[in-house]
Amino acid sequence: MLDSDPEIVTSLRYLSKDKRNPFTKAVTKAVRNLGIIGRDEPLDPSRLLTKLIFVSVQLVYTMLLVLVPSYFIFSWYEASVSYLMFVFVVGTWNGASYYIEIFSTRYDQITLRTACNASRVLTTMLSQI
Repeated sequence: MLDSDPEIVTSLRYLSKDKRNPFTKAVTKAVRNLGIIGRDEPLDPSRLLTKLIFVSVQLVYTMLLVLVPSYFIFSWYEASVSYLMFVFVVGTWNGASYYIEIFSTRYDQITLRTACNASRVLTTMLSQI
């Protein structure tokens, strides 16, 4: 189904076609140096080889960035507490940033509307004098 519609953007299509992405550059360079693909051969998302490369890199990425830290967080109390504190601080920061950005914008809009209404009322009163 996906092969018949090239307009559908999948992560494989996006990553294999994005030449500026540092991760794509690193993977392409690595597989070329290993001789898996040719020097001038692009990563074509419709080829089985590209799909296997993508799955292999995703497996290594998952092992390094999800499973290894999870082991340390599970095994060490200090790592667990540090991680929970980090998540709490980042969540608090993001919530506070959202609150300030959104509600300050709304406050500015309300203040502007109030000032415009007051200006109209004052103009109307002055024109009647």
